[in-house]
Amino acid sequence: TTTTTTTTTTKLKITRKRLVNGKIETFPAEEEPDFLIPTRHLEGGELSPIVWRETGKRVDKEAFLVGIPEKLTQVLTDYLNDSGMWKLIHKLMYDDPVGPGGNRLYQLDDGHYWGAMGPKEWT
Repeated sequence: TTTTTTTTTTKLKITRKRLVNGKIETFPAEEEPDFLIPTRHLEGGELSPIVWRETGKRVDKEAFLVGIPEKLTQVLTDYLNDSGMWKLIHKLMYDDPVGPGGNRLYQLDDGHYWGAMGPKEWT
């Protein structure tokens, strides 16, 4: 007689509290200095709140990391590369950000147009 034992590992739902108290493993500060980001792969449709490392508070009640299926990840990455959007994103993040209240329209390498808006202008 052969006995087979199956072990099922239950993944904990990712919550702010579990990220802050270490129940969910996160990248070390050397790799991700600003946020508590889970080290494990997020399954398609799984959410993780984005939490400030320094304060343990959520960045925003509507800000989440979203797990997407591997195939969709490749499709999106291909589109971002082929369209030139990766280059534009880098430019807007590091070289030429849109200022408060500003907005711009860009033509991508594939001929489509993409709009970028700056943060809300506080008066």
